Amino acid sequence: METSSPITGRSGLPGAGLHRAMAATARNMVTRPARLVTTFDQPYLAYRLHADTLSYAVTLSPALGPNTALVFTGELSVTENESVRYVNHLINAGVTHRF
Repeated sequence: METSSPITGRSGLPGAGLHRAMAATARNMVTRPARLVTTFDQPYLAYRLHADTLSYAVTLSPALGPNTALVFTGELSVTENESVRYVNHLINAGVTHRF
């Protein structure tokens, strides 16, 4: 079986054209360095950037009894710089019990 770097895509393996297209996109990005990650089923681009993140969270924990409580948390985080903006909305629910 022929092997090659997924960035160059010089092999006859399926998806080599996709790898070349993604590598071209990585070269044209303002934020660098970027690399193609093929750990999972679909290849994707991973890159590092310098940005600021603002994060806000609210937690509510009503007691169900003397040793048990529900925990609800909502979080909003915004990460941005001059060229990108990521917004994450997280909601968590759980139960705690003290033995």
